Amino acid sequence: GKTTIKGNGQQKNLQITVEADAEVTLEDVVLAPSATGNAITCKGDATIILTGSNSLTAKTDYSNYSYHYGSGIYVESGTLTIDGKGSLNISREYAGDYWSVGAGIGAGSGANIVIESGNIRVDDVPDDSFESGAGIGSLPGESCGDITINGGTISIGKPYWYSACIGSAQSGSCGNITISGESTVITYTQGIHAPCGIGNGGFGTCGTVTITGGATVNGVKYIETHTGTL
Repeated sequence: GKTTIKGNGQQKNLQITVEADAEVTLEDVVLAPSATGNAITCKGDATIILTGSNSLTAKTDYSNYSYHYGSGIYVESGTLTIDGKGSLNISREYAGDYWSVGAGIGAGSGANIVIESGNIRVDDVPDDSFESGAGIGSLPGESCGDITINGGTISIGKPYWYSACIGSAQSGSCGNITISGESTVITYTQGIHAPCGIGNGGFGTCGTVTITGGATVNGVKYIETHTGTL
């Protein structure tokens, strides 16, 4: 159903699971869980509405010869829609000595990400990181669905090595990426060896990238439709 979580700006050692068909309003929520994994996990179709100032921190660790990735928000299936006039800041960390982190807002198994509004920032990954998920998109080795951004002010910090800021991780894939709307303003910092900021990672794939409708990306306003990675 519809749920409002009020955090009053106080940091909490919590992780949240959003069940399918839920609408969750975050109001001044600060999550910094000590456990490895996602700060917020969406199990199916869901809507997250941003109110006030919100912050998420997620940790990744390595055990039994595999990474256990932590993303700020991770969508297991269906479509996540983010809306609202509030802000959201996402940080990614690693819990041990192995240098890899998840996505800022990530999705797997063909799940989709839709952003309608909000002030969203995904911080740089740690300077000594080896690899990372996309700022918005897939995790290493995973496949997300379409990424659609119709509004909002979005800032994506530098991922590491070959991952895209919006799109696929260095070894993952994503569907089509569509960015549109006069109210959409995106800035990003491309990774060291990434082939593009919006699109596919170095060893990953993505569908068609379309930027149109007056959206502004890294200071360029796209009145005419642009097709292709940036």
